[in-house]
Amino acid sequence: MECLLAPHNGRGNRAALIRDVHIEQGLLALTRYIPSRLENEHLNNVGMFRAVKMVPFSF
Repeated sequence: MECLLAPHNGRGNRAALIRDVHIEQGLLALTRYIPSRLENEHLNNVGMFRAVKMVPFSF
């Protein structure tokens, strides 16, 4: 996996590279977690509603 935070040319600090990879992986995990959480919340909020073609009037 290519590191986007700091370019690595083979002469850099290995600890800094590992740190950058961990930061990048953490951010990636957040970008996958937050949308799925929002989607689940939305599905729970609209779970009892459904689309209908005709709304019956009571009068």
